[in-house]
Amino acid sequence: MNKKLSAIFNEVPPKPDHNPVRKAIENSQDRADVAAALKLFASMPPSTGVLANPVRYHHEVPASGTNIQLDIRSFTVRGKLFEEDIITGAADAVRVVFVGLFGRVPANGEARLLANFIAGSFESGVEHSLTKVAGFMKTLSGASPDIVMQHWASYRKANRSVGQVNMARPADALLAEMIEIHMENVAVAGIASYMRGLSASDRVKGTR
Repeated sequence: MNKKLSAIFNEVPPKPDHNPVRKAIENSQDRADVAAALKLFASMPPSTGVLANPVRYHHEVPASGTNIQLDIRSFTVRGKLFEEDIITGAADAVRVVFVGLFGRVPANGEARLLANFIAGSFESGVEHSLTKVAGFMKTLSGASPDIVMQHWASYRKANRSVGQVNMARPADALLAEMIEIHMENVAVAGIASYMRGLSASDRVKGTR
């Protein structure tokens, strides 16, 4: 990972303070039934600090002599990227990921750096997993991609050579590894899906 990308990966914004589920749980301590129901949603992210769905447009529609006020919502990513940017193609997938991770629009060359890192992580994931995933599919040809991903995750954990995934790790190294693991999972799922589509004879030939 080059120095510029490392610097970008160290700029992950802090967790938003706005967390309506957590606050609702805290305010319902005298209502055990309410607190228990809310705890089912305790793992939800702080939400509006990252993904929000505010009312952004108002429109009146006549209906049988009465005007009905429509409040139209449109989601935003960290308040920087809007739904229409994605729909119209003004923002591609890398731009969406960048804004979601770092809370800002990428400057010159930054999106390309991230795109290259993601692509490299995917290619590395294919290289690392191809032989073993193909062998697994040769034995269990009907295994779904999620099962193959679980199998590969166990193999990866058993062969870890770096530190645990926790906040004690440097932010850049931790984020880089999380992206690498995610793209490796994508690669594994893709290989498994491809292998499932092969005929039995082609599957055997492809795993030699």
